Amino acid sequence: MKGIYPVEPRSRKKVGKGNSQPRVYYNAKDIAFLSHEPLIETFRKLRIFHVKLKKAREKKDKEKEFRVRINKPRYTLHQIVKERYPTRQDALRDISDSLNLLFLFEKLPKLTQFHPSLISISRRLCVEFLNLVVATQAVRKAFISIKGFYVQAEIDGIPVVWIMPHASVTHTPTDVDYRILATCLEFDATLIGLYRINNLVYPPKLAVRVEHDPNGYYCGQKESLFEVAIDEQVSQAISKQIEVQNVKKLFKNKRFFLMREVPREVICLIIRSCGGEYDPTIDYQVVDRPMTDMKLTRYYVQPQWVFDCLNAGRLLPTQDYLPGCSLPPHLSPFIGSSGTDELLDTAVMSLSNRGGLVGVAPGFGDGASIYRPPEADYLAGLVSLAEIRGARVQAQSEGTIESQSEVDNDLLDDSSTKEENDLKTNVQTKERSKLKKVSKGMLCT
Repeated sequence: MKGIYPVEPRSRKKVGKGNSQPRVYYNAKDIAFLSHEPLIETFRKLRIFHVKLKKAREKKDKEKEFRVRINKPRYTLHQIVKERYPTRQDALRDISDSLNLLFLFEKLPKLTQFHPSLISISRRLCVEFLNLVVATQAVRKAFISIKGFYVQAEIDGIPVVWIMPHASVTHTPTDVDYRILATCLEFDATLIGLYRINNLVYPPKLAVRVEHDPNGYYCGQKESLFEVAIDEQVSQAISKQIEVQNVKKLFKNKRFFLMREVPREVICLIIRSCGGEYDPTIDYQVVDRPMTDMKLTRYYVQPQWVFDCLNAGRLLPTQDYLPGCSLPPHLSPFIGSSGTDELLDTAVMSLSNRGGLVGVAPGFGDGASIYRPPEADYLAGLVSLAEIRGARVQAQSEGTIESQSEVDNDLLDDSSTKEENDLKTNVQTKERSKLKKVSKGMLCT
């Protein structure tokens, strides 16, 4: 906590006075610095407290045990956090590890060696942090992996990335020192206190729409936020601000229905952070199982559609995310820039390495523009698989129609020439018969 770590001496025999056994060594000035820490005196009082409590338990003196428990020494880590992180920006740059630990231990069952009260505190702090992210609409990226859900939020202009584990049965290992983890968790719980920014009320006024529903929490604001004027000369900052505003309003006036097999916590976080609100009517229903009863008034999509829309910054076509369909590739938004162009270039290069799809446009010489295959538009989110397949089917149908029309024209030409030939032969035979009759009459006369 104080930033003091063991050191490796140059000569273990010289420092250990001939003894080369493995030991942990610290600098003498670091030990002198720790001796002035006020927590040292509190730890001594805690050691005395545990001795008195043990004696009261052995004597089975309930009254004395009760008095000892009431007078337990208390301490806080606020001063250590302030010394290690003088400003809020410094704390935000190092808050990712704390969030990972909190979200990990709030998934643990309470029947473990870990103290149940710390698990409850972890759950409360996670809910408070998610409410902060929803209230400020700070979610920018999200990604699904086997470890969990990677989520990136922008708080005070600083990107914060953390992992939300999957909601599955966890088996706690027995060879872990939970005392050290409890100390780290206590420090991280003290570090996460961001509600003093953005005029948010702390502790948050939580409200649940449905009883015993942990996904319906929300928090209010003291005052309305004012828009900050942006300098018109900074075009890059303006474009970035426009993209952020578009992401904040991505799911505005959209209504979702989440099935029970869908990871509700992370999906609710993304939807609410992008402008989604509670409404009884439904536009999109997020499912992860085959559906038997489907309604025509709503879209049925798989959970990946929500993540891909957030990363793309726009509403993607739903044809590729229908239940039972093979999903498109889920590209990570944490590779390079947040824009889609860089992801597109990476995808197109991978396609070119595999099959050589990129080349010079047909019909042009050297130095012509690069050929853009249909897969590039699909990976950029401009078209869907259904549109590509529909275009191919339409092109094939048009080709067959043209070929049929050509065949019909050929048949018509053949039939017309045949009729003309028949007419000519008939006329010729009639003229010959007339000539024969005339010649016979002349001979008779």
